[in-house]
Amino acid sequence: GNGRDASVDIVPDGCFLGRGADCAVRTDDAMVSRKNCKISFAGGKWINFPVTIASIPIFVRGGAFIFAQPVVQYTDQMPGQPLRVMVYPSGTSERRLYEDAGNGYGPSVLRRFSISGQTIEIGAPEGTYRSPSRSMLITVRTNATSATVNGAAAESSAKDGLLTIKIPDRFERTVIGLR
Repeated sequence: GNGRDASVDIVPDGCFLGRGADCAVRTDDAMVSRKNCKISFAGGKWINFPVTIASIPIFVRGGAFIFAQPVVQYTDQMPGQPLRVMVYPSGTSERRLYEDAGNGYGPSVLRRFSISGQTIEIGAPEGTYRSPSRSMLITVRTNATSATVNGAAAESSAKDGLLTIKIPDRFERTVIGLR
């Protein structure tokens, strides 16, 4: 560590290599992520597991809304990319999402997302910014197997306690019912 030779014991669960303080093998290289990979020794050989956002456990407080978009190199790559909203219901909760063009200038929009029981509401936008045409993928941890959007059947799929609903992002008040 810290530019010096060192040895690392690989524990049965493996160890991480990256920039993070909790990595057994650390580097200051800015091109390496905080947890770049996991190294394990199994079956008589070394195994290198790339660490991705999907492979890292995430602990979420009940009632959380997590907003995500695909990774891009610069904001001009965002048009048409879906907005992903992950919902972890617990009673009634509300979160707000701020968006702008990504260049630090011009209009913006604030949107309210809420859940109460089996109903998710996306409030009418506050502000003038509108992203280019895109879809919204809403994934809810629920036992529901289908959904309605503003009273009509919605495109959705259920698997392993997650319901994913795909809707066009029209920047208008939207009510989603979980069934």
